[in-house]
Amino acid sequence: RAVLSADHIDTAHVRTTPDAPTGVALITVDHAGENTIIVAPGANAHVSTDDLAPLANASARDVALFQLEVPLDTITRAAAIARKRGATTILNAAPAAALPRDLLAALDILIVNETEAAVVLAAEATATTPPTTPTDLTRALLALGPRRVILTLGAQGAILAKPDTTTAIPAAKVTPIDTVGAGDAFCGVLAASLAEGLDITAACRRASAAGALATQIQGAIPSLPRRDDILALTARLPA
Repeated sequence: RAVLSADHIDTAHVRTTPDAPTGVALITVDHAGENTIIVAPGANAHVSTDDLAPLANASARDVALFQLEVPLDTITRAAAIARKRGATTILNAAPAAALPRDLLAALDILIVNETEAAVVLAAEATATTPPTTPTDLTRALLALGPRRVILTLGAQGAILAKPDTTTAIPAAKVTPIDTVGAGDAFCGVLAASLAEGLDITAACRRASAAGALATQIQGAIPSLPRRDDILALTARLPA
């Protein structure tokens, strides 16, 4: 809470759960900078539909970003409320899990990496031959209900898929030190950019730059980049 407040992030809706510890992620990083994360959810597992009252004030000006470290039923209900209120709904399907169709149908944007995409599609098991290429993965995910899909590909950038078009989002050329927080930076900057009024392609480019910058510093929160640095790197991305 103190870290959030120090960065001028409103904590008015942060709830304290007296009978559970704060959630924590235990992270290992290998010599290539890749990470493995074990999550002990603690209080995160106590987030319930009773905590969703603030969403009643959501509007078309808002962006609602969700991930899978709180109960799935709560996320599903929250996405439905936000969607009904006109907010842009985004789900980063991490940690990887099967997703209910009513959640997928409530999403404006689904963000996954290749592992997460495979888990979501395996739970559906509708195709005799599972998709293997990144473009095929995004097409199969679009068929499940989200209006747009973003498939992140690490050093290869990302793919933005809409029903009628697929756009390659370039990655900045960096040597990763620690990839912890790169996905968080991508998702957060994407949401912030959309809330600022950028179109989704421009928002993805800015998010890609943010994700690259997050690999240059060790740790999770310390690696989250600042606006000026993000904009400067975005300007240097290839077309």
